[in-house]
Amino acid sequence: MLMRNIAAVLLLLFCACKAGKNYLPVNSSEDISRNLAPQEQAFTVDATKDNLIKGEKGTQVFIPAGALVFEDGSAVKGDAVILLKEFYSSGDVMSANLSSMSDSMMLQTGGMLYVEAKAGNKQLKVDSRRSIVISFPRKKGIDSMEVFYGSTTDAGGFNWMPGVARKQGYEAVDTLLTRDSSLYTKQVSVCSWLASTSGYDIDWIVKDKDSTVWTYVEKHLVLPDDVKEEMLKGNVFGIGDEMGLMLDRAGKVVAVSFYQGENFDKKPPRLSAKAQTIITTFFKNMPPFDMSRMSPEKEEHHLAFCCQIAIDREKYAAAFKAKYDQCRDKAVKAMNATEAELYILNATQLGWINCDRFYEYAGEKTDFVVALPNVTGPKVQLIFPDISSVMQGTVKDGKAVFTNVPVGKRVSITAIAFGGKEQPLMAKTDAIISKTPFTLTGFTAFTMKELDAALNVR
Repeated sequence: MLMRNIAAVLLLLFCACKAGKNYLPVNSSEDISRNLAPQEQAFTVDATKDNLIKGEKGTQVFIPAGALVFEDGSAVKGDAVILLKEFYSSGDVMSANLSSMSDSMMLQTGGMLYVEAKAGNKQLKVDSRRSIVISFPRKKGIDSMEVFYGSTTDAGGFNWMPGVARKQGYEAVDTLLTRDSSLYTKQVSVCSWLASTSGYDIDWIVKDKDSTVWTYVEKHLVLPDDVKEEMLKGNVFGIGDEMGLMLDRAGKVVAVSFYQGENFDKKPPRLSAKAQTIITTFFKNMPPFDMSRMSPEKEEHHLAFCCQIAIDREKYAAAFKAKYDQCRDKAVKAMNATEAELYILNATQLGWINCDRFYEYAGEKTDFVVALPNVTGPKVQLIFPDISSVMQGTVKDGKAVFTNVPVGKRVSITAIAFGGKEQPLMAKTDAIISKTPFTLTGFTAFTMKELDAALNVR
């Protein structure tokens, strides 16, 4: 067992050495995160020449000559400093509160990076006409990966978005390619408020593998050509008609009303009777909403129809490949390896970069709840060893919640917290995802060396 009790004084000092650096004293979960964080690696390169940098954990970054520019687009004529952080182990990931999630969809990850470039005290970016090429060590059983870019959310979490749009409507990263009008298509979708008129938060979660009303409508709403043409006429940013859904206690749609106008004026709708009948039948027959994520059933829930001009994923992917294949071929030669050994991805921006793919799961999903008795300030991580996925729990009222995870999957739960005397504690156990809350017990004192060993899982 990795955890054992040691003297309280040692628990407060944490002075063991790790790979040439000293651990900082631990008085909070933030201190633990700082100790777990991977070290930043710095590389000085000549920005006018091709460069290949190699990270300590196996990442390689190929930067073609002239690929880095200043924020105003001007060329870098001398040296640049590349800063790299590699996040591969579960400890690395926990230190930055990262998850392998894209909106509500799980990802399988091959590694996460933070890449920054500077010349003097000025930030650099990737030239919009170029790309850098990044390789990640290949994982057994996962054939292909895509590049994702990360950012923090308004709620303080973390989200990844695909570099090449997964579906119609996702924003594409390459702004020069997006000027090509042939890559676009029109589509009908739904838009909505995330709060009700009574102030309730609304998540629009559907009790189905497609999880949200937006995904469900996109995949399953099939309109006759004449109805689709009718709805696509007019303003491309919004059709103007909205509908009100009345739900029963079970979350089923029992009534649908249609109207137009802002501020719920409810003027007569412009949609034809045929269109209204098709849409009403669709919503009444769809799976129920999760009422714990909606407002009370007696309140009307409002959805709007949107006509969007969106990137066609397949066309964009083909154009992206054609644009950057030459750079990729040069990088593969410089790396002296094959794609059987590495995931090799083009990246058109710096910052948070992830080697991922969407995890497709046709089975049932649930919100997995982990109860955390008698601890304070916990950080809780869920690892799916069979699918190379990791999540950080949302902690509130002594519980960590992991949203929309596959029922029946084996996971490893690791929690770091503080006990009554503010001493750091850890609990680590295996579990099976179910709808029944899981109570995590067995918290024991630990040293930073023991914690590193427990979280050194890739």
